[in-house]
Amino acid sequence: MKKENKNITYWDDHLDKKYGKPSTSTREKYEQEFEAFKLGVLIQEARKRQNLTQQQLAEKVGTTKNYISRKENNTMRYLKIHKKNRQEVEVQILD
Repeated sequence: MKKENKNITYWDDHLDKKYGKPSTSTREKYEQEFEAFKLGVLIQEARKRQNLTQQQLAEKVGTTKNYISRKENNTMRYLKIHKKNRQEVEVQILD
C-alpha cells in the first residue's frame, strides 16, 4: 500500500487555492497571462535559433524592436495579439 505524502501540493490544487477554480475571472486572467508569457519565450527562442537580433526580427515581420522586446518580456498582455503575432513570427522566421 502506497503512503500518501501530506507535504506534497499538486499543481492544480495550488492554482485553485491561489487563483480560484477554472472559469473564475481570477483564474482566467492568470491563464491568459501565463499563455502570453509562454508565447514571449517561444518568440525569443525562435529568434535566437535563427540567430536574429530583435531588430532583425522586427524588420522581417514589419514592426519595431521595441514591440518585439515587449512581447518577449511579457509587458504586453493582450492574448489575441500574441496568438496572431506568434503565427506571423513563425511564418516569417521559417521562410
